[in-house]
Order: sequence, then C-alpha cells, then structure tokens
Amino acid sequence: MDSTTSKAYTHDEEVRKLYEEMENQIKAEKERILNEEKEKERKIKAEMSQEITQKEEQLQELLRRQADLEKKIEDLNVTQEGIAAENEELAKVNDDLQCRLEDTNMNLHESKQYLKELQDKSIREKRERAAAALRVTEGIARERESLVKQLDLLRDMNKKLRDEKDMHDAARQATKERRRPGKPSRRQRGKMQ
Repeated sequence: MDSTTSKAYTHDEEVRKLYEEMENQIKAEKERILNEEKEKERKIKAEMSQEITQKEEQLQELLRRQADLEKKIEDLNVTQEGIAAENEELAKVNDDLQCRLEDTNMNLHESKQYLKELQDKSIREKRERAAAALRVTEGIARERESLVKQLDLLRDMNKKLRDEKDMHDAARQATKERRRPGKPSRRQRGKMQ
C-alpha cells in the first residue's frame, strides 16, 4: 500500500469515527434532555395532583360542615324563640364558611387551570424538541453527504495517482528494457557508424 492509498484509508477511518462520535453524542444528549423533561413533568404532575386532591378534600369537608350547620339551623328554626340568637350566630358562621367555600372553589379552579397550562406547555416543548432534533438530524445528514462527496473525491484522486504511477512505472520499465546490453541505443549506433 503506497502513501497515497494509506492517507486515503486513514482519512476514511477518521471520517467514519467522527461521524459515529457525532451520532453517539447527539443520541446521548437527546436521551438526557428527554429524561430530564420526563422527570420534571412527572414531579409537576404529582405535585399538582396532590394539591388538587387536598383542595378537593378541603372542599368536601367544608361542604359537610356547611350541610351540618344548615341542618342545625333548620332544626333550631323549629325550636323555641329563645335560641334565635344562636341561630344568628350560626348563620354568621355559615356565611363565613360560604366565603371560604367560594375561595376554595376558586383556588381549585386556578390549580386545575395551572395544571392544564403546564400540560399544554409540555406538549409545545415536546414538539419544539422534536423539531430541533429533526433539524439536528438533517444537519448531520447534510454533513454526512458532504463528507461522502469529499471521500469520493479523495478516492478518485487516489485512483488517478495510482494510474499515473502505473503509467510512469511502465514507461520506466520500457526504457530499461530498451537499454539492456546487446541492444545499443540510437546514440550508440550513431557513434559506431
């Protein structure tokens, strides 16, 4: 193997190794980003689900307490007039609970809306990551195509150099054969005459 062939082969190996390293790096980076995003999304969903569950439990407790108070108010309304003051106090408590219930409902609605926004954001980010990954892949494909073209050019140049070398070797061999002893050259024949 002459030096030109060796250089071409070395270049081929370097191009192949470089392409493999690029593919491995891109694959590892995509997997790392995807894993990080999945873990982040899982944590957010778990936290939001826990918060919604707590809000719903609070809502159910408030509803139960409100029902209890309403029942007490109803029972007290049929009792003696002497407990009117107590009814008034219970009504105030009921109003307070009603306000708290409305606040809890509002917070629950906001939490559900926030969770939906997070889910929509996650979907958009996944699409953006997919588009970015596609652009990276297309860039690699273009670079690979360019490298393949360069490799083909180097192979053509290498073949041309080998052909020229073969022609040169053949011409040199032919010259040696013409100058063998017993076959005087044209200049030697001229001197003999």
